[in-house]
Order: sequence, then structure tokens, then C-alpha cells
Amino acid sequence: MSEALRVLFVEDVQVDADLEIRELRRTGMKVDYRRVETEPAFLEAIGDFKPDIILSDFSMPAFDGMAALGIAQANCPHIPFLFVSGTLGEEYAIRALQKGASDYVLKTNLIRLPAAVTRAIAEAKDKVDRRAVQGELERARQQLSSIVEALDDAVWSWAIDEQRLTYIGPASRVIFGRDPEEFCTQPDLWRQVIADDDKKAVVETWRDLLAGTGSFDLEYRIVKADGEIRWINNRARLIAAKDGAPARVDGIIRDVSDRMAARQRISRLTRIRALSSAVNSAIVRLRERKLLLERICEIAIDVGKFDVARVLTIDKASGRVELVAETGARSGKFAGIVARYNANPEGGDRLLSRALKSGQTVIGDTLDTNGPAADGLGEPLRSTTASFPLVIKENIVGTLMLNAADNQVFDQEEIRLLEELTANISFALELIGHQERIDYLAYYDVLTGLSNRTLFNDRLSQALTVSNREGTMLALVVFNVVQLRSINESFGELAGDAVLRELSARLKALSNDPASVARLGGDRFALMIPAVKGLKEVAQQLAEERFRFYETPFNFEDREISLMVRGGVALFPNDGSDADSLLHNAESALDQARKAGETLLFYSADANTRVAERRKVENRLQMAVENQEFELHYQPKLDLHHRKFVGLEALLRWRDPDVGLVPPSDFIYLLEDTGLILEVGRWALKEAVTVRRAWKEAGIDAPRVAVNVSALQLRDRRFIRDVEDALAFSGEDIGLDLEITESMLMENIHEGVTKLRAVRDMDVHIAIDDFGTGYSSLSYISTLPVNTLKIDRSFISGMTEDPAKTSIVTTIISLGHALRMEIVAEGVETDAQSQLLRLLHCDQIQGYLISRPLSREATTMLLRGDKK
Repeated sequence: MSEALRVLFVEDVQVDADLEIRELRRTGMKVDYRRVETEPAFLEAIGDFKPDIILSDFSMPAFDGMAALGIAQANCPHIPFLFVSGTLGEEYAIRALQKGASDYVLKTNLIRLPAAVTRAIAEAKDKVDRRAVQGELERARQQLSSIVEALDDAVWSWAIDEQRLTYIGPASRVIFGRDPEEFCTQPDLWRQVIADDDKKAVVETWRDLLAGTGSFDLEYRIVKADGEIRWINNRARLIAAKDGAPARVDGIIRDVSDRMAARQRISRLTRIRALSSAVNSAIVRLRERKLLLERICEIAIDVGKFDVARVLTIDKASGRVELVAETGARSGKFAGIVARYNANPEGGDRLLSRALKSGQTVIGDTLDTNGPAADGLGEPLRSTTASFPLVIKENIVGTLMLNAADNQVFDQEEIRLLEELTANISFALELIGHQERIDYLAYYDVLTGLSNRTLFNDRLSQALTVSNREGTMLALVVFNVVQLRSINESFGELAGDAVLRELSARLKALSNDPASVARLGGDRFALMIPAVKGLKEVAQQLAEERFRFYETPFNFEDREISLMVRGGVALFPNDGSDADSLLHNAESALDQARKAGETLLFYSADANTRVAERRKVENRLQMAVENQEFELHYQPKLDLHHRKFVGLEALLRWRDPDVGLVPPSDFIYLLEDTGLILEVGRWALKEAVTVRRAWKEAGIDAPRVAVNVSALQLRDRRFIRDVEDALAFSGEDIGLDLEITESMLMENIHEGVTKLRAVRDMDVHIAIDDFGTGYSSLSYISTLPVNTLKIDRSFISGMTEDPAKTSIVTTIISLGHALRMEIVAEGVETDAQSQLLRLLHCDQIQGYLISRPLSREATTMLLRGDKK
């Protein structure tokens, strides 16, 4: 051994101790020793001398060896204990070993002593190491169990040799409506819950996995216990044993029903938008009426994926209906309906009659409720049918009829898009034969008179050519009217159109060249700013008053309508070398601004993303404050000497409805950066005293509750009044403590001390948190209005191994007691730390050894149990 072996002798005869020391040193051991022969001396030596091993006589006049063994096992079980005696019989030796002694050596055979000491120390070290490893394994197991319990997904494992599920997570109760035990006890249940139409694909995928694919990622439908059909995503991989043979399959199941519904809806909307785009393209290209309507029906089938598409027109003079275009699986079977309508337009409340009479969109599950014979069709119409009127100058000129394969396929957004499409078709029909009007539709926005995307793209290309030739830069700004939909819903589409027209007029006035302004579609506008010198100049221009053209309220029928606009900016040539890329990047910047809640963002793939993410969290925090999503968890403080709870520290937690409890490290700094900590801090003070009062009124002996105070709160001029307001909820028994870090106090010690004295005069206790981290000046300690010092956890974590940290802790405890302050040790996690702190006369401890922070309900249960 390189260091001296510290040996504590429990021996009443010095000569015997000397003989044992000589025998140890004879084998080359360095020995540092202390001899005791009474119980008080033994206890003192354990704490002060910190022996590596204890050698004890069995029988002594003043102190019994078995008593010494019991004390050692209670106070320092990790230190090996050997009996060295001349009177130890076999019965007593066995008893001693059962009580925890490492070994025994007879004084008549001291030659065994060095080997016994070496072996005992090695075994003790192995025990400590094993205990540490076992503790880590247990913590890992508990952590994994907690994670699995918190998952919305169901983790599962299938044993190949047993052909059954050996485990499935608790989330199966929500996903399948069945307990995990049902799957583990019924090997075929996993197959039974699969929807019939999907069973074949799932079973084949499972076979492929076992045959060699090694993994799968599959989405399919399942039938819950209550009959509800849900979509799940099931991902799995094959796990091999050490010999390479397949042993099990591990996987995870997630309910993706909402995602599938959204995906299907997005797919339908995407098809309709593609349909609209293709139809608008056809409107631009085709000039002949019948060809255009036939092409529209073809696009509805090919792009929109509808089952049938028809266009019927009505003659204004005679009122007769004509089927002018039809495409799809049921084409050619509609002639009977048209013939009966022309024979008797008033007869029956059929969908076609309602559509042509009302001039409004009409949706029906079937085309006629009287059966196929009544309509002259070969089979019943089972699909959902929608009829969209074609209106020109308030006159109904026809209808576009679309059949979808699935019932209830038309939602409000689809209807809105299709109504926009039919409005375009109506407009195109009105313009056919008037070439100049067709050209206008191709290049201008009808509502505003501005260039549309097509014409603007061409003009932007020309402007970029000029900028490139002259070596200048050009800024492209894309605007988005934020509230257009809400304006349409609140005031009507006429109001929305009026706002768009007025907005367009203001944009035209903003630019000297009308060609530099465009309406790109919907609520989106574009503006070119040529001949700029760089990003800084663009930012300065956009900050000018003339660019806040939208801030003046808009008038519609004597009503003022306020507007908010967002913008995205791209700079040529930095952000795009051609019109398409520049326009795309400006719209990308606009999308980023919309997601981040910003008014204006410049295109930047990295910086704007980071800004948007932070702003998203900040906005979410603002909503959390408004929705009262914060709660307090309580961590107990234990009196070391009386072994009872004497305090609780209230710790702020955010329960996000989407993700659950958010770690404090992810949001506390944002609360402080945004100033929201002031409002949340006021709430925390009131909540803490209100909860404590409720405990007291329920007959619970509630200890004092400590609330952490941030630097912003302490600096706030309302701080003292906030504390007073909180105490109004406490009743007569004021059990509130405030915890303030020493670094915060040192920022402005005179102002801080004045405020804390005022607070202490209200019978509120003050504690300095994280004490010892190096900020405080010791000369100020005695002047502070402080009741408690909390030793920083960094000193506690290594104090049992690092003498320097033990010295610091000892100094803090002595200093605090000299100033008549209570001392609390934070972050206590082991029995060894607790025992050492008790020996050092620390007053209270707090940490995971006692309890993790608990919810209000769990804390109530803990306090009731403590009372009992």
C-alpha cells in the first residue's frame, strides 16, 4: 500500500496492540493507528480518525467487543471489523461473523493477521463497489420504468420460441382498450384486433420479418374493445441471441389515427388545389367553351380523383338543362335524370333541382332516394355528390357536379376551395368570346387589378436582368394579410374583398411603379424594391412610416376593420439568382415569420429558424401563463436531530398539455428573459401560502413553505407589495420562507437588504440559497436579515470522499451557528452524507435521500403520514 493503513484498535492492553502492529509492519504494511478502550472514545475515533479497518479484542473490562461491532455496523458498516482475541471460542466466532465481523484471529496465531486484514479490506471494497453498481442498476431500472409508464406509445416484445407477447406497455389500455395482461395471456389476440382488410398485409409483413428482412414499419387499422376502428403505426426489429439465432422481436406501437385523418384530409385538399391549378391553367389555354368544360371534367377525374364529374348548363329562356360534359365510371347514365328534369322541373326535391333553383352548393349522400329504377340508372348511387352552381352576373347558368367515392368526403375547406374553383369557371365562361378579358384573367388579379403571380414573375425576371446589368441589388417583399379569413367570417366576404382592394390601392401608392406590386393569390401580396445597397438599407426602408401602410384602419360600411400584416424579405442576388428562387425564398421567410409570430423576417435558413423556434416557445409560455398551466411541487426538509419534516421548498413546474411536465431548465430562463417570471412569481407566492393554509385547515401539521425568488422579482419595485398581497391568503399563521441566491443578493446588496428587512418584519423568513459558491463577502453575512443558510449541493456531493469539501461544509455550519442561523444541506443523496452532516451538527437536510419534489396531492399524503 502506498498510503498508511489507518487501524483503529479496540484494545485495553497496549502491548497486545503493539504486537499486532509489529506483525502488520513485518509484512511491509505502513500503519497509522489509534487505540481506544471505551465506547465514547470509539465513537469519536470513527468520526475523526476515519479508520480503514477496526481490530477489536473480544473481552475488555470497560467495553465489550460485540458492542463495538454493533456500533460499527450502525455507523460505518463499510469499514471492515476483525476480532483479535485470545478468548474467542467457536460459538462466539460464528456469532460475531453473523453480526457482520469480517474475520477473527487468535492472539496466539497473529501470523494470520496481515492476510486477514488484506482480505477484509479487499472484500469491503468489493461490497462498496457492488452496492454502487446495484444502486446504479436500480436507478436505471426505475428510470426506464418511469419512462415507459409515461409513454403514449406501447412498447412490446415477442418471444419467438414461446410464440407470444412477453411484454406490452401500459399504453395498450388507451390504444387497444385492453389491459397488457390480455395480450400476454392470449397469444393470438394481437392478430384478432387487426381490421379484417389489413390482416393479410400485416401477417405477410410479420413473416417477411422472421424470414430475413429484420424489421418493419407498418401502418394499419385495429378494432378496439369497444368496436372503434383506429389507425396504428407498428415498428419492430428482430433481435438475435448470442449464437445468432432469432430470439425475440421488439417493437413500439403508436396511435396515428389523427395523423392518418389529417394526412387523408391534406391529400384531398392537395388534390383539390392541384385540380384548381390545373383547371385555371386550362382556363388560360382553352378558348372554346365545350373543350374547356370537357377538359375540366377530365382534370376532376385525373387530378382530383373524383368518381364522376359532370357539367350541366341551363338555358335562361327555356329553363332546359343540357349535359355538356361528363367523365368517369358512371358516365352515360345521367341522361334519364336530365330528361325527367326537363319534363317536370318542379317535380321532386332531388339534388339537381335544389342545386339549379337555390344557386348554392348542395351536398347529398345519394343522387336520388327513390332507387335506381326511378332515375333510370343501372345500379344505386352510393357515393357522395356535390353540386356547385355556375353563376354569371347573379344568373345561374349551370352546375358542376362531382361524385366522390367515400361518403361525407366534402368538408368545409374542400367546399370552399371547390367553390372558388367554380367561381373561376363561371368567370371563365363569362369571358369566353372576349379575348381581351381572357388575357386579363391570365395576367391580372380580377379583384384588385394587380399583377397576378404569372405576370409578376415575368416582370420580376425583367427587373432582375436590369439589376444584374447595373450591378445593383433588389429586395422582394412578400406580404400576408393575417386576419383575412376572420374578416370574411366576421364581416362577410364583401368586407374581405373591400379590404383587399383598399390594401392593393395603398400598395400601389407605396410604389412609383405599379408593375412592382402584385397579388400572388389569396391573402398574399408582393412588392419589389429595386436599387438597394444592402440588407441594412432594406431594413431601414421597411421601418419607415410609409411602409406601415396597413396600420390605418380600413372602412367597410361605416365599420373600422383593423389589419395585421406579416412580411418575408429576400435579397437579390444573395438569396436567389432568378425570379423563381427569389420568390420562393421570400415566401419561405414569410412562412417562417408566420410560424414564429414575427411581423417581418429576412430570409435566412438558419437564423430565422432559431428565432422562430424560440419565439414559438415564448408564445407557448405566454399561453401557459394565461391558461394557468403552472403548478408547485414540494420537496421536504428533514430535521436531522428530531428526524421529522420541518419545511417544504416549493418548486415551479410547467405541465404542458401536449408534452406533460417540462423540465425547469427548459423554461425558467425564458420566463426571466421575457419578464413573465414576475407574474408567475406572484402566483407562486399566493399559491404556496394558500396551499399551506388549506393543509392547516384540514388538520395537517404543515411545516413552513419556502418559495424561490428571482432576481427580477427582487429588483421589481412591487416586490414588497407582492409579498404583502400573498400573505393576505395565509391567515394568522405565516409560514412563508423566501429563498434568494447569494449571487442575486450581491448584485445590489444595499437595496436587497432594505427590501429583505421589510419582508422579515412581516414574519417571513429569509434563506440564502446555494451558499458557498463564492459570491458572498463574509463581512456582510452578519448584517443580512437572514434566518437560514443553504449549503450548495456541489459541496455536499463529494464531501464524504473529499476532505476539502468536508472542511468547507464544517466552516459554513460553524459560521452559520455562530450567527444564530439554521443550516440546511441541499442535494443529500446518500446515507453516508446524512450521517456525516449529523455528526457535523447540520440542522436540516434536503435531497433525493429524503424525497424527490412531490405534487400537492402526494405532499398531502406524505404530511398526513408524517403526522401519524
